Amino acid sequence: MANIRKAWVFSPPKPVAPKVSAQVKADLQQKADELVETAIPGLI
Repeated sequence: MANIRKAWVFSPPKPVAPKVSAQVKADLQQKADELVETAIPGLI
């Protein structure tokens, strides 16, 4: 049985995700926690 050759395909590098500072992460987490507590207080 003959070997099947795969064609070479160019795959460009993935773009680098932007870095988010610790301060922005903390602010976002605080706002998310407040939203969860006010929007659905009985579930959590």
